[in-house]
Amino acid sequence: YGEAGARVPPRQWVRAGALGYALGLVLPMGRGAGEAARAVLLARSTGGARAAVAAVQMQGVVLLSTTVITVPVLVATTALLGPGAAAGLLLANGLVAGGIGLSILLVRERARLGRLFGGLVKRLESFGLAFDAVPGASRGDLARSLGWESLGRVAQVVQCGVALAAIGEHTELGRVLVTRGALILGSAVGDFIPGQLGATEAMMVVGAGALGLTAASAATLALLIHAAQILLGLLCAGLTVALPGQQERPRLPVEDAP
Repeated sequence: YGEAGARVPPRQWVRAGALGYALGLVLPMGRGAGEAARAVLLARSTGGARAAVAAVQMQGVVLLSTTVITVPVLVATTALLGPGAAAGLLLANGLVAGGIGLSILLVRERARLGRLFGGLVKRLESFGLAFDAVPGASRGDLARSLGWESLGRVAQVVQCGVALAAIGEHTELGRVLVTRGALILGSAVGDFIPGQLGATEAMMVVGAGALGLTAASAATLALLIHAAQILLGLLCAGLTVALPGQQERPRLPVEDAP
């Protein structure tokens, strides 16, 4: 958000993050929906165009972070399972995610999307011009954001190892990475399903043999991780309601909401 981020009260950052996570669990294409929800809340302090640009750029960063974590996961999968279907699917998913993420960032930087949308929908003309005028995050800031988002992916690997230990399974790094790879594929398949419920469980059960798990253990692992997500989602929903909203609007140039 650059200098505009300084205008956002701390409670608004918390509310925006909490709302985005909670909505991401219950809506299809959850991460995109969550970014849109954050933009709506933060636009009150930063302006709609700035918030929309940040949301678009963050979506690109998220997809690129999938490619980053796919690299060690793919190496472990190939080493333990061989160059089979699992490795091929992981490679394809990583390439698609990286390609789309990079395209989002490049199109935002070089194309005049706002002018295009404004030409299609007259009511969005002024907002489209403001969207194109916002410089957005620099490449250095995007790289730092990618670093933080990739750390979040590493945290998911750690979570997977803890879940394996909780059901009494071995937690060698290679096995944890391979298991995380199966969860990544399940999330990709179930992206249009709220919370990927059912998709990740099915993917884990199908790949249970390759992972050295029983079908029951594989399903339990996926359900345990989902339970943690749901618990955090409920906490985030409570924070969104409990924290007071913004009391007054800063003086910003008039523009349409995103």
